[in-house]
Amino acid sequence: MDNVEAAFHRPYKFLKEITGGFSDECLLGSGTYGKVYKGKDKDGQEIAVKLLKSMDLDGNEFARELNNLTKLKHPNIVRLVGFCDEEEKVVTDYNGKNIIATQMHRALCLEYLNNGSLQKHLSDEHHVFDWQKRYKIIKGVCMGLKYLHEELESPVHHLDLKPDNILLDSNMEPKIADFGLCRLLGEKTSKSTMSTVGTLGYCPPEFINNQIISKEFDIFSLGVIIIKIICGPAVHSPDDGIRPIKFVRQVHKKWRGRLRAVPGHASLEADCQQVKKCIEIALKCTDKDRRRRPNIGYIVDQLADTEIYKNDKAYLMDEGLVNTLTKELPATLMKEVNVNFVPEREFGRSAFGTDYKEEVKQVVHQSSKQERLPRIGSTLPKDLPATFMKEITNGFSPDHELGRTAFGKFYKGVLPEGGGGMIAVKRLSENASELQGTFAAEVTNLMGLMHENIAELVHYCHEAHKNVVQRNGRYVIEDVIESCLCYEYLPNGSLDNHLYADTMSIIWDTRFKIIRGICQGIHFLHMDLVSGPLVHMNLAPNSIWLDDNWVPKIADFGLSRLFGQEQTRMYTVNVKGYNGYMAPEYLYRGEISTMSDIYSLGMLILEITTGEKNCGYSEDRSARNFVTNVHENWKTNEQIIHKYPSLDPNGLQQVRACIVIGLKCVEADRNKRPSIVDIVLKLNGKRVPMFEQISEGETKPLSNVLLDVYPAQLRIPFKPDKLSSCPLRLTNVTDDYIAARLRAKNKRRYNSEMPLYAVVPPRATYTLVVTMREQKNQSPLDTHELLSLESRIFHEGVGLENADLDSAAISFSNSFKESKELRAHKQEHEMTLSVAFYSPEEATPDRPFWCGIEIIPNKNFSEVMSVDLHPTEPWILTSHKGGDIFIWDYKELEIESRFDFTQRPVYSAKFIERKEWFVAGDGDGFIYVYNYETDEKVTSIEAHEDKITSLAVHPSDPIVISSSDDHLIKLWNWEKGWECARIFEGHSDRVTQVNINPINPNSFASASADCTIKIWNIVSSESKITLSSEHQDRLLCVQNYTSYIHQYLITGSCDGTAHIWDLETETCVQTLKGHTNRIGSVYRHPEIPVLITGSHDGTVRLWDCHTYRYFSVKYGFNSWREWRRWG
Repeated sequence: MDNVEAAFHRPYKFLKEITGGFSDECLLGSGTYGKVYKGKDKDGQEIAVKLLKSMDLDGNEFARELNNLTKLKHPNIVRLVGFCDEEEKVVTDYNGKNIIATQMHRALCLEYLNNGSLQKHLSDEHHVFDWQKRYKIIKGVCMGLKYLHEELESPVHHLDLKPDNILLDSNMEPKIADFGLCRLLGEKTSKSTMSTVGTLGYCPPEFINNQIISKEFDIFSLGVIIIKIICGPAVHSPDDGIRPIKFVRQVHKKWRGRLRAVPGHASLEADCQQVKKCIEIALKCTDKDRRRRPNIGYIVDQLADTEIYKNDKAYLMDEGLVNTLTKELPATLMKEVNVNFVPEREFGRSAFGTDYKEEVKQVVHQSSKQERLPRIGSTLPKDLPATFMKEITNGFSPDHELGRTAFGKFYKGVLPEGGGGMIAVKRLSENASELQGTFAAEVTNLMGLMHENIAELVHYCHEAHKNVVQRNGRYVIEDVIESCLCYEYLPNGSLDNHLYADTMSIIWDTRFKIIRGICQGIHFLHMDLVSGPLVHMNLAPNSIWLDDNWVPKIADFGLSRLFGQEQTRMYTVNVKGYNGYMAPEYLYRGEISTMSDIYSLGMLILEITTGEKNCGYSEDRSARNFVTNVHENWKTNEQIIHKYPSLDPNGLQQVRACIVIGLKCVEADRNKRPSIVDIVLKLNGKRVPMFEQISEGETKPLSNVLLDVYPAQLRIPFKPDKLSSCPLRLTNVTDDYIAARLRAKNKRRYNSEMPLYAVVPPRATYTLVVTMREQKNQSPLDTHELLSLESRIFHEGVGLENADLDSAAISFSNSFKESKELRAHKQEHEMTLSVAFYSPEEATPDRPFWCGIEIIPNKNFSEVMSVDLHPTEPWILTSHKGGDIFIWDYKELEIESRFDFTQRPVYSAKFIERKEWFVAGDGDGFIYVYNYETDEKVTSIEAHEDKITSLAVHPSDPIVISSSDDHLIKLWNWEKGWECARIFEGHSDRVTQVNINPINPNSFASASADCTIKIWNIVSSESKITLSSEHQDRLLCVQNYTSYIHQYLITGSCDGTAHIWDLETETCVQTLKGHTNRIGSVYRHPEIPVLITGSHDGTVRLWDCHTYRYFSVKYGFNSWREWRRWG
């Protein structure tokens, strides 16, 4: 232990003494990483002791990261004054044997700030900050974040920035706390905590969907904090979207009135302008596209400008500043905005203008009696011990199991005599709620919800205990949380036990009673709570329970408040039983609103009405096929009578109303779904105009029995002297392989080589790209083209291998030789599609002409070897076989820059944005570095003895990693004169690609022609993991990715397959088959859960990264001289 470390070290025994044995009296709070206690240091100064939870980081790594934190010094950063890092050997029981286990004691000692957290002040209704204090806090937080992001040798990403982690000293100066703790936690603990970082309001969409971490993560969180500081903490309805320009004006108007009311306010206009500038900055920070968020340096400069303006008496407000804000404010952000600043949504008025708020209340209260039943188990305390839970469920015996949902299993609990009979005990997934310090308070609030159609929550358990696990060859003691929720016992069990019987065993009156009851329960959660709407988020048949009179009761409500909305979503999407019930915007983008529940409710209504299961026959995660079948099979009275032959006219009308409501609820566009108010009115026989017609939809695809084809008319944008295109999606609705041929009468008008062929796998989508040549002499806007699409069964069954395009072409060519009977058996079909041109100016928000593809002509250049995308500019970097480098502007569709510096092929090139460089590796083993802003050469290095196959750039450190045909991997540090800092040896053949782990950038993977994958750490020359490939040929590519917090690799090889590797088990968990030539590129989409594989067979395949089912094949690469960017 060196002198610096000794000065900072505090023995665990000492910390225990000064905190009263970590007593509740000294407890200041708890959070993601542990509990915080108040104590007095050796010199008598008060300190805050953060007792960290158990971690998997070894001592050396912990000490190294801790040493970095001790060097951080800034007025707006909480100062670290000490730490504890000790091990204690403990004798404990493990599987019936006494063993010696290791108990880790780690803690951070921080300066104590007596004004507490910003959250405390924001939540105090009686403590109102004036504008100067609010601005001081905003500026201080920005200065602290600028220090972490831009003023350190190695930038620190906070990843948990929120008002709880901003502390205030005696002068109300803000100081950022809890920075760098995710690095201290280590990889395993970080993965478990990153799923619940902050709340949905603080986490950017790219993290919620794909766990992408960057400095823009903190910028998003900062934007939300600024809004809360300016507008207050009150929660508003999350489905109240509002345009930013309107929001800015409302905030500005509110503050102008408040400041004007201050007697003798000397700087009214300047302060008002400062308010406006701050809210504008906040909205830019919360842009859904992280590339459009400002960096922290820009934000600090903008704040400084407002201070200059404040001293300029001639400064006038510039109303034009807000005119650039034209997008919608994210709906999830509105959850954090004070209701005082946003006009209340007009739930009191219907679409046809009549005031029916009171009418709805009367309907609901007439339909749902609010009598309070005797409280079950009322003789027992609310908070029950874990031992009691085990006792009443017979040790959580399978014999007591009642059902399961996303967060755990339900068990029947038999209470002791006098305890009140039976209860339903939901045992939550272990540690699911360990990060929620307010668990007991939230459960107590939920226990106060009383409604006939809400399952009564009567008890709970939330208890920490020690657990012994084996890790790295030794026994370690960990903290484990046992959590249970206890509901009233409902003897008829969950709805899914009764819904899918072979016969319609539940009569219609009972089904309608269940539908109405569920809707009344949702109305209560969405409309009747003082605290604002409670979004269920997990509505499915297994969360609806039935009492002995078949009265439905909604369970599992409020879980998003207990576990955080991000973790709720991650648990839910990972459970098979919830497929088909989640709204598309929730499933794929993490957007949460009351409309998410309405979508789920619609699916429930359709299932209860039809008795059919929405995803019992397919992997369709949004159940669109189910919706289509309901639309086709339940649209006439004759069809309904066939299902319910004994119903009277009133019953038939009820069925029809439920079908209409259900179909409207499951609109893909959430803005077209009804509110729960409209639904309740419709169920009670009231006229609601939005249900009068169910739109067939303008985008309904054509169908030719074998294929659904979209769009029916190809609308191609006319751009003079430029290529233009439109995708044509062919969806196979059969279990056979379908061959398709697209023919044009006038082939010369098309850049695509007509005819185009496709082989569409069963239940998958294949995308053809129709590309028109440049139009030079005349506008084609008034002309129309016709295309012919032919399709036929190519092969019956799903086991076909090597169904390539050449075989499809031969199949069509030989069709005239086949007998009429054989051609009929193959179900040949033909349809005509029209092609129309439009001017891009014609597109409007309600009539967008989505093209999805942009083409950059590349007629005179050599084969492309690599592609990289600039993170902030609209640029593509390409390297070529002829030794050139190009930077393309994909918005202007033109060349931005060109570099000729070698005659050898350049196999890899990467942007280094923070240096305004690109780095390239060529066939002679040289690395070239150029400044793309000045076009000047920075340096060149003789890096390898053979060609460089790939390069990877570290996201924060000054490091480039190169791989080569010489079997070696090398690490280069540009801050040390491009010194080779480390050589990685171990592969026995050419290393084809290296890829840095985006979650843990100090780790990277390598793929080799020796058919192995290796995992390395940049601080060691020895590989941590070696995976022996199951590919039958050389590996060509590799990428790290994350799914549901688990770490995976995807690899591609010359055998045309891709493999998925689980890095926790170090095994291959899936093989992706379908390509007919080698796979040269694998990629995980950064925004949606899609894996992409590109092959030399000319196709790009899209796979669901959770189920590994391919759902789309994109084709159209007739020439290697075209570049396409897929939307």
